[in-house]
Amino acid sequence: MLVDTIGNYDGNRFKIRGATTIPYPEVIDRRQELLSFNEIIIYCKHSKCVASKKVALGLTLLNIRNVKVYEGGIDEWVESGLPVEEE
Repeated sequence: MLVDTIGNYDGNRFKIRGATTIPYPEVIDRRQELLSFNEIIIYCKHSKCVASKKVALGLTLLNIRNVKVYEGGIDEWVESGLPVEEE
């Protein structure tokens, strides 16, 4: 599962195609939705954004071990010309 933690915050208009938007403040509360996935990849706006790292740490502390962070975020994805969809 691919999780967009920023939604339309900060003027963001795009998400990675197929990603589920769960805004950063809601991810921990909605963790039950994530338990059934073999792998969870979390991203935010760019490499300096800490939201995805905080979410990954929080989920790991809750014993959800299959969590990874896409460091480059949506900015890198868009710059690479990879598929996106409008938020």
